[in-house]
Amino acid sequence: MVQLHGGGRPAASIVQDTRAPVLVALVFDSDVVAVEAASPKGPRWECTLAPEMAIDSYGAPEQVVEWNEAALEPALAWAREAGHEPDAEAVTAALSAEADPFAEDLVRELAKALGFRFA
Repeated sequence: MVQLHGGGRPAASIVQDTRAPVLVALVFDSDVVAVEAASPKGPRWECTLAPEMAIDSYGAPEQVVEWNEAALEPALAWAREAGHEPDAEAVTAALSAEADPFAEDLVRELAKALGFRFA
């Protein structure tokens, strides 16, 4: 996990250069997180962490909740390609959770649910 300041999307060149799954989480004012992930074998998915805040305060469409639900299976496949054993229930919980108090914490929760371990 690397924390960067700035923006970007996991362009195909990043996946090609690393030959590994890539996940980028863009945090907006510690309120909302836009997540996009891609991998060499194809699992590609997007979600918005803190979906209700995204809808209520950032004008995101109501479909964000549905899009997060649709992200579950691709996210699980992506994590498996990354060599991890994801916890489907924990991923589901992370995709519907709200920031309490910081959205950055949701990134760690999602990463753990996807099977990543941190010291």
